[in-house]
Amino acid sequence: MKYCKKVIALFLACCLCACSAQSVPTSTSEAASASPTSASQSVDVADPEQKAYIEETLNLANNPDQEWTYNADAQAWILSIVSAVAFPELPDQQGVSVCVPAAYVLGIDTDGDGQEDVTSTSDTQTAKGSLVIDAAAQVTSSHGQVYTAAAAPVILNTGAAGYGSSKHTLAATTYASEGYINVSCGNRGKQDTAADEDGNSYYTGDAPSCLVDQKNAARFVKYNILLGNLPGSVDYFVSTGGSGGGAHAVMFAATSNHSDFYDYEIAAGAVGVYLLEDGGHVPSEIFSESFTLYVGQMYGEYVSSQTIEAPAAQVQTTNGTDEQPNGTDISSWVNTLDLDAVSFTLADAAAYRTKGASKAIPGFDVIDYGQEDYVFGSTEQDARHWNSILLDIFQTHADVLAPLFNAG
Repeated sequence: MKYCKKVIALFLACCLCACSAQSVPTSTSEAASASPTSASQSVDVADPEQKAYIEETLNLANNPDQEWTYNADAQAWILSIVSAVAFPELPDQQGVSVCVPAAYVLGIDTDGDGQEDVTSTSDTQTAKGSLVIDAAAQVTSSHGQVYTAAAAPVILNTGAAGYGSSKHTLAATTYASEGYINVSCGNRGKQDTAADEDGNSYYTGDAPSCLVDQKNAARFVKYNILLGNLPGSVDYFVSTGGSGGGAHAVMFAATSNHSDFYDYEIAAGAVGVYLLEDGGHVPSEIFSESFTLYVGQMYGEYVSSQTIEAPAAQVQTTNGTDEQPNGTDISSWVNTLDLDAVSFTLADAAAYRTKGASKAIPGFDVIDYGQEDYVFGSTEQDARHWNSILLDIFQTHADVLAPLFNAG
């Protein structure tokens, strides 16, 4: 059965939150509809047996493959990759890993008695078992914000670069010294395929699969925080990602606990939709090294009442190792000799795509299918145009547009 450049989104209780030329489509029926294509069936969440199975399966304490590795350099414990859902369609892409600052961890309980058997000072640095959490432990970030094991922000890294699939990987130790819980998750994406019960291949991973898998990873982490299996706060989540992942970081926050996603989440066997995802979004592509500063400031403003001051801005006088601007001037297609009558021809605009532009014309729903068009495919058709107005233009003016588009 089919179950079915840097952007940051803060989840706080107060709502911070190359294509080769192809023929032009000839049928307006190709335009993608808004109806779901990969979650055609729903499972009754109220089914007590189904609910119990999902909760038992996704409880880390019940997972015999739960394994933690200590990284001495980062002073952090890293969870092996485990499934974020009970019914993964593509198991290599629906897993999750978590990195926990060692300050929050007394050790690993390997025999189920609730006591630490392996610690950061043990000869063995990898052990199967459950975390023993020091709930009162504190970490002071590089900006002076103080976090506890019970209230540490959780960082969710959204992959999906280019809206493509991402195989799950171990969580990075990047933010361990800052006191954050860092989460890495995989996701299904455009042009993925799977096989049905009869062995027939079908397309999957189209929208909203990427986002659903990220939401499911968040549900898994929140569930295990509530159970005491992981440190961190279920109220303070931060989503961050690059490119298509950045778009998903924003959508993850903006869509929050919206019921439109329930069927997809249920079909994958995510832990109950009764776990809320409160939050909003703050899109930006300029945080870079100030990511931790921003998180600290928001946490201070809305949680701890601790003011974190930003350092004075530094004047930038170089472009990397160069002291002068560089790059390719791609503006020649616009006539700016007369600023009162700036003009360009359709041919000039089409030629723009051959001058080094990162996106073809138009920028997203492209005449020969751009990467976003694959996001809106169906189980039978890998890519579909999703802008009905553009599709009409492509078809009505194909005799003019196709030669211009293919001229480069």
